Amino acid sequence: MRSRRGVWAWAVSLAVVTALASAATALGVSFVPVAGAAGAPQVGTLAPDPGADIPAVFGQRTGSERAFQDYFGVTAYVALARTDSTDTRNPCLYLLDSDEVGRDDGRAPGGNFVYGGCGAGVFPATVEFVVAEGMPPAFVERFPIGTSVQFVYDGENVGVFSDRG
Repeated sequence: MRSRRGVWAWAVSLAVVTALASAATALGVSFVPVAGAAGAPQVGTLAPDPGADIPAVFGQRTGSERAFQDYFGVTAYVALARTDSTDTRNPCLYLLDSDEVGRDDGRAPGGNFVYGGCGAGVFPATVEFVVAEGMPPAFVERFPIGTSVQFVYDGENVGVFSDRG
């Protein structure tokens, strides 16, 4: 017959092995951190343009729309938009070719430069892309083809980030 001390030692060793196995499993299935930003420097800030007209393509005005000053042939707009089935509204950032902004025919802009992205809760509205053919000439002159560019709306202004500062 086994001694009480031996049974307790066996039980404690079993508990230690179980705890170590659980810890090893937890470490093995934990998430791998991913950088939230590429570290690209900020190269510009778009200031609001309170006197600018909001294009008809944005539909009925709610009063939340904001326009920003032209930036190398690109005009930015921010508006609250419904982003889920519960009617939650978050800020969305839209970038349009400035040459198409003045159109008042209600049609969507037809150029090669129409981008948009919405925020969600604490995450800001962002738009990112790689500069390609068909974008406004002044923008391509400032940011050559192949340049990564990101626009971020911080609730007040739009910051511009690029891998080629």
